Amino acid sequence: MSNSFGSFIFPIFIFFCKSLFAFLAFLFFTLFIGSFFGGYTTLNEFEEIKNNNLGIAIVLSSIVITLSLLSHSGVELLLESIVPYSKVPTFN
Repeated sequence: MSNSFGSFIFPIFIFFCKSLFAFLAFLFFTLFIGSFFGGYTTLNEFEEIKNNNLGIAIVLSSIVITLSLLSHSGVELLLESIVPYSKVPTFN
């Protein structure tokens, strides 16, 4: 009985560890990149967006969309390797 319980819990534990690692890596790189690129301008972009500065909002949103389009394939490959898919039965 303990063998079947261990074989059930171990893949869940491995999936949890991989997910936690991916989340912490994403959080670290997000904070690192945000602090690295935040020092290039003296302009506070989020304050300008609060003041309804449409030009800053368009530039910032275009940067976010461009970066997401460029990183789409790499993130998709990473997520495909982390998420375990079970085999779906096919009926003829």
